[in-house]
Amino acid sequence: PTSAAQEFVVVPRAGSTAEEDAWLLGFVTDRAVATSVLGGLAADAPADGPVARVHLGRRVPDGFHGNWMPTTA
Repeated sequence: PTSAAQEFVVVPRAGSTAEEDAWLLGFVTDRAVATSVLGGLAADAPADGPVARVHLGRRVPDGFHGNWMPTTA
């Protein structure tokens, strides 16, 4: 009840050929303790819950916008 997810983006898995063969990455903020995590879900099974959580140690502001780009762009 105190958490909010924001702007998940689709990140294709290496070598993927199908749209659902991807990861969903986004910030989840717990407003009760003012911290955020970068959460990762499998795009083909998001209801299974997170497959990864990166604890950021501080809150990412609501409405934060960003882009994910490959290092070889």
